[in-house]
Amino acid sequence: MSQRPYYFLACIQRWLNVVLDLLVAALAVILIALATSLRSSANPGRLGVSLTTIMVFNQTLQELIDSWIGLETSLGAIARTRSFELKTPPEHQAEEKYIPPLSWSSCGAIDIHSVSVTYDSKSTLLSALLCLVDNTTGTISIDGIDIATIPRNVLCSRLIAIPQDPLTIIGTVRFNLDPKGVGPDVSSPLWKRSIYLDSLSLTGAWAQN
Repeated sequence: MSQRPYYFLACIQRWLNVVLDLLVAALAVILIALATSLRSSANPGRLGVSLTTIMVFNQTLQELIDSWIGLETSLGAIARTRSFELKTPPEHQAEEKYIPPLSWSSCGAIDIHSVSVTYDSKSTLLSALLCLVDNTTGTISIDGIDIATIPRNVLCSRLIAIPQDPLTIIGTVRFNLDPKGVGPDVSSPLWKRSIYLDSLSLTGAWAQN
């Protein structure tokens, strides 16, 4: 189905090239007919230049029409993209106003309570966590915050999903985890010491010492 528009476009371009070839051939025939009927006033040099010009005109006209078709196709794609941007309603809901702190989702405690989603796929749970599909009933909370109250762009920027297929990461791991640079500078000694103390507290080693 996706190749049918390209096939139709190629057929139209081929048809236009055939029509141009026939038009130029008709002009050449008319020129030769005029030259043979007016032998006394026809100049052989000018006749040769005229025939050469007609052949060049054919090629130039084909390139012009091909360029015009490409330009029209590109302008149509821009118009459809602009129309999609203006007419498509935003995905954010009115109740999605809460902006969680920067440390949110660091623990990763997910609480799913009586969730019902009208979607059938093996990735239904992942789609529900990223709010790609709306829940009909129930709530999903991450670190004690209902994700239905968080704007979807903020939610997607705080959660990281790893696909099943192999993926080659372009850039550093830090850039892929925080592409907007909103996280703290983990290279500072104070931040490293804070991470170390948090790790000891979570594992219980700090309390044992």
